[in-house]
This record gives sequence, C-alpha cells and structure tokens, in this order.
Amino acid sequence: MKLRLLLATLPALALASCNFAPKYVRPDAPVAPALPQGTAYPALGAAEAQVDAIGWRDFFTDPRLQQVIARSLADNRNLRASLANVERARALYRVNRAALFPIVNGSGTLSAVQGTQGRVTDNFLVQAGSSSYEIDLWGRLRNLTEAGFQTWLATDEGRKSTQIALVAETASAWLSYAATADALRIAQETVATRKDTLALNVRREAIGIGTKLEVATATSLLNTAETNVADLQTNLAQARNALELITGGPLPDDLLPTTLGAGDQVLGALPVGLSSEVLLRRPDVLSAEHTLRAAYANIGAARAAFLPRLSITGLFGFASPGLTRIFESGDFQKTA
Repeated sequence: MKLRLLLATLPALALASCNFAPKYVRPDAPVAPALPQGTAYPALGAAEAQVDAIGWRDFFTDPRLQQVIARSLADNRNLRASLANVERARALYRVNRAALFPIVNGSGTLSAVQGTQGRVTDNFLVQAGSSSYEIDLWGRLRNLTEAGFQTWLATDEGRKSTQIALVAETASAWLSYAATADALRIAQETVATRKDTLALNVRREAIGIGTKLEVATATSLLNTAETNVADLQTNLAQARNALELITGGPLPDDLLPTTLGAGDQVLGALPVGLSSEVLLRRPDVLSAEHTLRAAYANIGAARAAFLPRLSITGLFGFASPGLTRIFESGDFQKTA
C-alpha cells in the first residue's frame, strides 16, 4: 500500500516541479573586468563603501535646500503616484500568490418547518469547503506569482528612481533660482552705476566739457540695463513658480536663496575612483532587470496555459435535525 502511494506521488511531484519559464542569466558587461594598476588608479573598495552610505542630505549641505527637498519628497504629486503604484503592485502580487493555496470558505444555515400537527422541525447545516483548488502541475501559478513579485520589485525601484530624479530636479531648480537672484542683483547694481554715469555726463555737457553724444550713449546704456533688470525679475518669478510646482506648494521667503554663494557651501564632496559597477545599482537599471525577469515568468505562464489544468473541489460539513447533535459522527457529510 505504501509502495503504491509512493509510486502515485512521484509523478505528481515530478509534474509539480515543471517550469516552462526561460532561465534568466544576467549578461556580462561589455567592459574590462578590472581597472589598470598604478598610482593613478586608487583602491575602489573604500570608495564604493563610501558611496553606498551617502544620502542626499550628505551631498546637499545647505540647510535651506535640505528643507526644500524634504518638502518636495513629502508633497510632490508624481512621487505620491509612484508610491500608489508600488502599493498596487504589491496587492496584485498578493492576489497571485493566494492562488497557490486552497480557498476555504464556510457557511451555516438554520431552518424551521411547522408541520400539520403544530410540530416544529429544525434542521441545522454547517458547511466548510475548498473551492476549485488548482494543482500547479506545470508551474503556471508559480510563474504568475513570480511575475507579480518581480513587477512589484520593478515598481519599487521605479519609485526610488523617481525619488532620486525629484531630489535632483528640486536642487537644480533651487540653484537656478539662486543664480537668477545673483544675476538680478548684479543687474540692479549695473543700473545704479549707469545712472551715476548718466548724471556725470549730463553735468559735463552742461559746463561745456562733454558732448550730447556722450549723454545719449549713457542714456541708451541705462535703458538697456533697466530692461535687463525687468527681464531678470520675470525670470526670477518664473524660477520660483517652477520650484514651487516641484515642491507641491508655496515656499516661504526664508527658504529661498538670495545668492548662489560658494559651491562648497551648498554641495558636498563625492569620493573619487568609483568602479563602474555602481551603475548596476541604479534604480532604473534594477527596475529594467526586474521587468525582464517578470517577462520571463509570464512566458512560462503562457506556455503552461496551453496544457491541461487539474482542479479539485471539495466539500465537507455537518447536518443534523438538532443543534446538540450537529457534530456527531453519523451527521458528517463530504463530497469531492
């Protein structure tokens, strides 16, 4: 008996181990496996460890810029959409994974019938069953689960990529505002200088040592400088609008830069001598790899869909004319 059971179980186990999905193998990068040796090429291990520990707060050191980036990460609508997509992908993965397990449901009924002589007949029924459990002979359900899992990971890496891009875009817009504010300050100083020059030329022309041509030239230069100031004021307003659009709301004036300042006051230093393998850890690269893995799993599920499916539906329960006798052995019912 045990031998027959073993012989019947082995083919089922062999079929359950079938998987028609192509095997994913990460391709080798078309670059040299190692950098040349020499004093010009520093050791890479320490640098790689440092770059893994660098956060955006370590690179963008200005406190005002850090607050603006934090606001952007909290309120940006595109990032919120990415977070929602991650939750959606995770929920779909859980739905696919649930198909690997039997679905158990239960129900209970109570009925009472009054006979012709006034006697009431009670009937109690408690049922619990497994509804259409598919035996995954060809790996279809496992591949669908794997595809959902890889899609979830790809979506999460896409969220990370969106977050990195948002940090970079916010910093770029903030620095663009600072550069425009610097240019406006210089243009306003130029207007003041042009006004002094015009007043000097007017006095020179009044006492006879200057010419009207010099006055006209100074007037033209002043008008050009004032036009430049007006253009830069418009550009500054546009830069602020762009920054507030990225951050998802208005910004107080104390978080806006008044001057670009020195670079080392805004940006931190990055380690040198990094290996090109750090590119493989980019979220967009990892997202593409997980998407490819999901496609491979979907191929396996599509191939398995051409083959027959085996499903089992079972039902067991208790029925009794009295509530106190409902779990007695003679009242047990089962079907398959």
